[in-house]
Amino acid sequence: MDTILKPFGAVGYSPNDHTFFGGGLLVDMFFGRRYVLTPSFGPHIYFGGNSKLDLGHKLQFRSQLEFSYRLDDRARLGVAVSHYSNAGLGSKNPGTESLIVYYNHPLKLK
Repeated sequence: MDTILKPFGAVGYSPNDHTFFGGGLLVDMFFGRRYVLTPSFGPHIYFGGNSKLDLGHKLQFRSQLEFSYRLDDRARLGVAVSHYSNAGLGSKNPGTESLIVYYNHPLKLK
């Protein structure tokens, strides 16, 4: 199993106008050429939306676990489970979870 530690940036938006911006570190754990398990963690800034969800603080910490299938062009199709928590920084810490189905296409920066 090969592992690669990488930084990541993230933007999240929901239909209820909840928005997250952040980044952190992830580790790609390859099982063969095609299957990838990716745990990640990082701080995010939360901008509340139009629902009753109150996460108790602007600073949130996202932990996520992804499982994906890597295509021939290195793009990935996968599923991820995320948890957001303010780690006790606010007067309350309800947290929230997300289930995400995604397609990820790598950027060619060279």
